[in-house]
Amino acid sequence: MDNTNDDSEMLLSEAKSEARIPPPTSMMYPSTTPPVYGVEDGPPILGRVPLVSSTTAGNWAEIVENFEPGDAEDWVVTTAKVGPRAYALRIQGDSMTPLIADGAIVIVDPDTQAKHRSIVIVRQNHDTEATCKRLIYDGTRPYLQPENPRYPVMQMGPDAVISGVVRQVITDLE
Repeated sequence: MDNTNDDSEMLLSEAKSEARIPPPTSMMYPSTTPPVYGVEDGPPILGRVPLVSSTTAGNWAEIVENFEPGDAEDWVVTTAKVGPRAYALRIQGDSMTPLIADGAIVIVDPDTQAKHRSIVIVRQNHDTEATCKRLIYDGTRPYLQPENPRYPVMQMGPDAVISGVVRQVITDLE
């Protein structure tokens, strides 16, 4: 009778116990979904606001009045904390680049108090023109500053009114 097979199995069994091979773990057998590292849930969606029109990020431009209460070109989801009168505008032009790109949507809150360095929507000439700029105070005198250095700083006219503060910028990358 040949005990070679029995001796081999015994030696293998002793080697395994001496090597103390750990039991299989979930790390050895990954799930079908690979882990995603460095990715977290985004901010919660806090509401939807109406996309009411567009305005320029350049020189003053004529306002297109196409908004009636309860009516909107589209509705935009926002993660910004805004009041119930908030709205969205599509920006046209490049005077606010790189902060706000041509075609970006801004979420505007008319109930947020504008302060030095706020990005604001301003209307003037009896509400026939509007622009999007950074509000700058030189003493008590307000100016409108573009982000793009190719554009000049603009003075606010005596009838200029801040329509709201930009609370969020939404830009498509493609």
